[in-house]
Amino acid sequence: MSPTCEPPSRLVLHAGQRVSLHLSAGSHLSLLEGRLQLSEPLQWIAERCVALRIALAAGGGHNLPRDGTVELLAHTDAVCLVMPGSRPARRPWRAMLQPA
Repeated sequence: MSPTCEPPSRLVLHAGQRVSLHLSAGSHLSLLEGRLQLSEPLQWIAERCVALRIALAAGGGHNLPRDGTVELLAHTDAVCLVMPGSRPARRPWRAMLQPA
């Protein structure tokens, strides 16, 4: 089981810009410049659907605990580095075990 590795990507946001990204668990976001709000993927807490919001400032970072779509809202012009989490390689034998 070898993980696949994707290169980090640089994301430039202008003040007021909102971006949605689908990321895997273990992905890391580092804010190089500016300030933004990160909304984690939706989750159920006490029978309610909730999106945790995290404020990030330059030099801050956040690791995603689960797969899903995150939303970034830039409060000022911002530069963010997105490093995808590792995903296990696909297992072709699983497809053979599932009934047709």
